[in-house]
Amino acid sequence: MDKQFKPRIVRIEEALESRYSAGIRPLSWDDRRAGFDKVRTADGEELTLLSGGQQSTPQPGWEILLTAEEAVDATELNIPSERGKIACYAWTLYGLGTPHREGHREGHGESHGVNGTQN
Repeated sequence: MDKQFKPRIVRIEEALESRYSAGIRPLSWDDRRAGFDKVRTADGEELTLLSGGQQSTPQPGWEILLTAEEAVDATELNIPSERGKIACYAWTLYGLGTPHREGHREGHGESHGVNGTQN
């Protein structure tokens, strides 16, 4: 892992795998759990994200801030589908935008706030 990690913003193009079978965070707090989500960015990079129980699986158009690069022991998180150390990124939601479109360049274009207003 890079010891010189620099936080960066990426735009989600596609959710490849979700820690929830339906891809949707459960309404019940008892059913929520931390785990790994796999996504493809607008630049084509495939990332494994360490998502907290309160976080939804990132959706197309979301901009997320990668805050740390980590190696997490899947058994410590009680994730039966994974074994050993998993290279992943901690993240937080940065913004809600529109899904990537051909000709759209990363970091350019409009994004919309939670209430639909243009930022």
